[in-house]
Amino acid sequence: MSLISPARRAFFADVAAWVGRQADASIVITHLLPQRGEFLEALHRIAPIALVIPVPYSVHPPTLDEVAARYAVARPSLDEMLDPQHMSALIAPYLGGGPTALIEIGGYFASALDLLKARYGARILGCLEDTEAGHRRYDAAAPLPYPVVSVARSRLKQAEDALVGPSCVFSAERLLKGQGLYLHARRALVLGYGKVGRGAARALDGRDAPTSVFDVNPVQRALAMSEGFPIPEREAALANADIVFGCTGTTSVGPDELGLLKSGAILVSCSSKRVEFDVATLERDYARTPVAPHIDAYAKAGQTLYLLGGGAPLNFLDGGIGGPALSLVQAEIMAAVKTLAAAPAGGAVAEVDAATRQHLAAMWCRAFSDPETGAYRL
Repeated sequence: MSLISPARRAFFADVAAWVGRQADASIVITHLLPQRGEFLEALHRIAPIALVIPVPYSVHPPTLDEVAARYAVARPSLDEMLDPQHMSALIAPYLGGGPTALIEIGGYFASALDLLKARYGARILGCLEDTEAGHRRYDAAAPLPYPVVSVARSRLKQAEDALVGPSCVFSAERLLKGQGLYLHARRALVLGYGKVGRGAARALDGRDAPTSVFDVNPVQRALAMSEGFPIPEREAALANADIVFGCTGTTSVGPDELGLLKSGAILVSCSSKRVEFDVATLERDYARTPVAPHIDAYAKAGQTLYLLGGGAPLNFLDGGIGGPALSLVQAEIMAAVKTLAAAPAGGAVAEVDAATRQHLAAMWCRAFSDPETGAYRL
């Protein structure tokens, strides 16, 4: 339990009552981090949870124990989660006679949609996605045989996304301090200047780390420069960086670009594992040496790179994003089950309507802000 647990539970109870029961069952892929049990408890009222599948790199053991005491839990490896045949077989025993919602983080069901449709048909209601990386996977799978609803690009998610970059900088700083290294003495490069990258750049600037930015979109580069960050060309940016923060939601540094990084460069992912940096190439072509907990050296032909957190989102080492901002996103996930239940079959990725988002935001403001001061309240 945390200081804000009572407020979160009351808020979630109100949202669940407003949304109502929308599906016979749900299968949920999620990060099992502190406070996640409160969200699952509320989601269970909207779409009773038949199975929880934790993302392997974001499991908090006490939270896992708490969740496993209430729901069935399966723990496939990351490779198994990316295997359509494995995931299709895994969920089969948990599909009842009525429609089951697949609620997830990361787009793990995206490549299995046609297989799921052929095997299970109307026993699956559709899919609900929370992340940008997952949203892109579903977009790539179009035309979709099931309805898919995403909250990844919702305006309500901006409050959470703005905290991801600073939380990754915090975790990197904590790890590096343990090795006697400090951010203000390192030239930092932020790849991607969207919601996450902008927050990371500002957090680095606040720590007096000289920070450059590169984004494939010239509009974002112009924005970064107008806000005080140098925008060198890509090759120069990679060659001169002491520490690289991948904030793109896609591949920041591909296999052909690893050699451009200076020896000694430190790599920090701020999005899904195996997305920002080509971890597979590092594992295959470089010699790995553990340096300290969550710090690995990869050496090849006179070049050594340091990967933090195994390439997973680094902020998960410190509990990821929690608090009221996350509660707002989770409320939209709950409401999105209703959108999913009413969505037409197949087509393109859909979103929750603006009126629903406004209603959720109003509920959230009443739950978490003091009416006199406007500040957060417990």
